[in-house]
Amino acid sequence: MAEGIGTTQAVNALATARGIEMPIVAETYRVLFEGKPIRHAMRGLMERERGEELSGPLADVSRLFRVTRGEARSAD
Repeated sequence: MAEGIGTTQAVNALATARGIEMPIVAETYRVLFEGKPIRHAMRGLMERERGEELSGPLADVSRLFRVTRGEARSAD
């Protein structure tokens, strides 16, 4: 067994149970346990809509950097 397979299974179960979106974990789980082709998983990750990936103080810092680079998005 490769290192990380058990962790992927555990983190995916925890995220699913708590309703937390973790796209990389979810796609890794699908590749390892559901037989999803790696290329399809990568394509799905690359094509997903950009979201707010950080929360808390790190999100504030991230927003500041986007504002200073002119990339700020308006709130919906």
